[in-house]
Amino acid sequence: MNKIVKFLVISIGTLLLFAIIIFAIILIGFKYSDYQVDRKVEEFSKNCDTVSLVYDKIPLNLTGFAPKEIESITFKIIRDNKITKDTLIKISSSKVKKNESVAINIPFNVFLKTDSILFITKNNLHYYISGFSYEPSLKYYGPHRVESLGCNVVNSFKINNRISNCYINKSTGWLSPEKSKKIKYIDDETTEYKKFTNKCKINPLKAQQLFFSQCKKNHGAISTHGIEIDSINSYYIYSEEDYSKLNYTIVKINTKTGEIKRYNDYPFN
Repeated sequence: MNKIVKFLVISIGTLLLFAIIIFAIILIGFKYSDYQVDRKVEEFSKNCDTVSLVYDKIPLNLTGFAPKEIESITFKIIRDNKITKDTLIKISSSKVKKNESVAINIPFNVFLKTDSILFITKNNLHYYISGFSYEPSLKYYGPHRVESLGCNVVNSFKINNRISNCYINKSTGWLSPEKSKKIKYIDDETTEYKKFTNKCKINPLKAQQLFFSQCKKNHGAISTHGIEIDSINSYYIYSEEDYSKLNYTIVKINTKTGEIKRYNDYPFN
């Protein structure tokens, strides 16, 4: 009887050990496959980093503009602080509808990834677009095999020194580029934003309460736009959409004093 029990114990133990070994081999195989996929994705990304020219039609969405302000737009390619090419496009006023964005493309067939594109509206608002980059277009065949279908331009770049997902808003335009370039912006939901606001007398929660306390009753969408820092003060920046007009009210709240300023036609007032 003892021999039978001993045999069963040894058999079960052997089977369990064998099952553990098989499971470990399968797990290692999956981990290695994941590692190989990660390596391939990294390799594809590095290959895309070597692309120096932009051929794609970069989309832009214009928001907050009146029809007359964007009926003609000048685009310029800036390379090594020199204008190498420029062109003018016209937008029919019928395309500019209330509370809707206007979709256009950067009108150059090719330019360097390191170039800046200057966008100037009819009312002389300047937008500097830069920081173009590529990412691989990936196709997965199951969880452990991947191939690259080529490189695509990332639809996230800098517009007037702020990260933007192809959106150009009237309120973020520069009337005096040389002066505006000296202003620093800190986007919200970043580590830098948290570090900076931790030192502010008016914290983000208090700023938000102050902002809502002066909002109009029938306002549209509201957004926060991080921190603006000039040579003297710093401000929380909010926007309040006005459904009755084709514009946004910009609200600045001083991070030290909590003073609130509203701008109905920013940056013109």
